[in-house]
Amino acid sequence: MVLRAARRYDPETDTVVFGDGSPFSPSSLALGHCGLSEFVDAMFHFSRGMASLGVDNAEYALLISLCIFSCKSLASPLHLLVGTS
Repeated sequence: MVLRAARRYDPETDTVVFGDGSPFSPSSLALGHCGLSEFVDAMFHFSRGMASLGVDNAEYALLISLCIFSCKSLASPLHLLVGTS
């Protein structure tokens, strides 16, 4: 979810633009959602960092695929991955 938000981050307005085109700032996302302010702060901090690196869509795709396949391989027992018993 954080990677997806970072991909939709607009550094000029410091907002995340959702699929319907609605921009949300850190304060508007944290309002009214108890306990989410820490997550929202971390998400925007990560988004700002990714924007400062100039990450493009291909790099986001590679990062997302690394996350997906890394989690899958960690869930499997090592002997199944290596092919030994």
